[in-house]
Amino acid sequence: MPKLYDIPRTLIRARDSGVDLRGTQLLIDTLGKWKNLVVERYGGDPTGYLMANSCYRPAGQTCCNDIRGRIDLTDANGHWTGCAVDFSSRLTSWSFWGKGAPKWRRDDVRDTLVCVGLYLPWYWKHGTIDGTVLEHWHTSVELEPWTQIHAYRGTPPHWYGGLRPESNAIRTQ
Repeated sequence: MPKLYDIPRTLIRARDSGVDLRGTQLLIDTLGKWKNLVVERYGGDPTGYLMANSCYRPAGQTCCNDIRGRIDLTDANGHWTGCAVDFSSRLTSWSFWGKGAPKWRRDDVRDTLVCVGLYLPWYWKHGTIDGTVLEHWHTSVELEPWTQIHAYRGTPPHWYGGLRPESNAIRTQ
């Protein structure tokens, strides 16, 4: 089991009381870099934070009856590592730019997550497994490259290009 620490509430908040806001020191340090980059690059409010739907979960435990919980066990970067967070891009953007912030601010959130090393392996909604939509809210410090084939199922989002050319974690075609 990884050594877990409470993640400071200046970096992350829980969407509901069932979210275990603990993570590894690597996750905490990376979230700190992310928040600084949001403020520096896009002028976000320094009191902003990542709004978490889920954070640490023991191996095999699903979140809110999440039918995709079985994927966590196959994910070397999953919640059980203490390095993964499911987040709301809308509520996170609101924490930095106010309620009703334009939708493109969500891309600013995703852009900065990827820039500091919090990758989104299943972002693109068009891919499915067994007819279910893949996660598009999961981000994780990459401990091992993701091996899902064609994780994006098409063209990566505009903000993604060239951000991590040294990684083979995302295979687009």
